[in-house]
Amino acid sequence: MLLHIGISKTGTTSLQCTLAWSLLENSSFWNADNYTYIGTNPGCQVPRNRFLRHHPKSFYIEQFSWEDIAGNYASKDDAIYRTECGSFMERPAEVPSNNISLARGFQDVLASTRNKGQNGILIFEGFERASDNHIAVLAEGLRGWNVKVVINYRRLYEWFPSWYNELTKGKFEFPRKGVRPARSKDLLPFALEDRGKLSELFRDIERTGQHPTETVRKRYSKYFGDITILKMHDFPNDLSYKQHLFCDVIRNAPHICSALKSGTTKMITPAGMSNPSVEFEYDILVMAAYKRGIVHSNPNKTLVLRHQASTAAKQRQEQVLGKKAKDFPLLCFSNATLERFLNLSFTVEQNMFGYSMKQDQQHKKGFAEAVDKKKFCHVNATAVLENADWHSFLSSL
Repeated sequence: MLLHIGISKTGTTSLQCTLAWSLLENSSFWNADNYTYIGTNPGCQVPRNRFLRHHPKSFYIEQFSWEDIAGNYASKDDAIYRTECGSFMERPAEVPSNNISLARGFQDVLASTRNKGQNGILIFEGFERASDNHIAVLAEGLRGWNVKVVINYRRLYEWFPSWYNELTKGKFEFPRKGVRPARSKDLLPFALEDRGKLSELFRDIERTGQHPTETVRKRYSKYFGDITILKMHDFPNDLSYKQHLFCDVIRNAPHICSALKSGTTKMITPAGMSNPSVEFEYDILVMAAYKRGIVHSNPNKTLVLRHQASTAAKQRQEQVLGKKAKDFPLLCFSNATLERFLNLSFTVEQNMFGYSMKQDQQHKKGFAEAVDKKKFCHVNATAVLENADWHSFLSSL
């Protein structure tokens, strides 16, 4: 049994959809190696009833009184998830293990896979937030399987902005009567401070010197002996990652491995079946214009929606002007903030894998490339709105 638990924002959604799609479209390779995918369906364009629902309730049944853990958990929601997503370092609510059991549907899938004599690939990044007791129950349910745990590692300077983007992105509206504050909030650019739980996470990582992947690895190492960490920066593309997974990590899937290497199957993720980060630049610009009364300035026009205004600004910048979001006037991290971020990214990697001059040089090079690409910059909306053409365009929406 391959148990892949993420972590989030390391390509897990893409991998899940790729495997689910491949199992349906190229089952001969899977059958030849006696493997099946028993993970979740995180919105992939495949039959809903073919795979487990992308939710903790697909795996666990919990029976307990919330009063028992009221001091440790802030909201009545599934205990496997933290209410405030954004901190891997906070211990999830500890529900007594005798109040946790594996969901019947999940048990049935495991039993069916075992009875058919098949090997399983189980992927669900929600397992990253499981408490010790949840992990113990999972380990007991997988007793008798030869379990290999896989956890992805993405360098902190890449992972942290992506995680912030995941927590923040969404479809929002302009603030007005009848719109809930949560749906009309500003999409603030990525920063290390003043970002609530995300900033708390950053300080936790600084305090412990521990990458979230290492936090997860330590929890699972109490119950599983075979754990592999895959460094995402070792793979130049998605295909090389999949080849390594099926040829070097799993090792007993020769037909899938050969097909990937020969190009017979590339296990390409179909369009729309991944979970990429999104740009905030145009929304930041549009919201700044809205607050200044530039957008919605004409009472005789139908009010444009927030996402429509952002799309219009994007089309003007990229299709009409032939530029990109990072070609706007920008506000960027200070040198001191960049140094703080890079040093922490170094520290947590060296604490996990030890010092390597080659890795150190690659780390510096990758960070420098991110800086050159203005990954730690965001649009200076004030400067853009001082441009007469942009002012005129936004007021016309």
